[in-house]
Amino acid sequence: MFKNYKKTVRFIIDDNIRFYNYLLKDLNKKYYIMNVQGHSIVTFFKRNNKVVLNTYNLEKHEIYCLNYDGFLIDVLSNLEVIITSNAFYEDKQDIIKA
Repeated sequence: MFKNYKKTVRFIIDDNIRFYNYLLKDLNKKYYIMNVQGHSIVTFFKRNNKVVLNTYNLEKHEIYCLNYDGFLIDVLSNLEVIITSNAFYEDKQDIIKA
């Protein structure tokens, strides 16, 4: 599989983290971990450090919390990448770009 992606340095995974860590370290490849729908955002951040946050996978109450600037700033400080809607980005771009 990895022969098809020779120039790819980072992969995005959302499960079997130990397996991919074992496999990718010998190939000199790295990975980001993306949150999975139905898992708590707090638990997700406690366990991982190279993080992709996919806001489409969040529960309604978690999205509601992201609308508070202080909460969003804290979340963004723990991210590498965020996947979100254009509307959310437009509304919060001053914070996201900072």
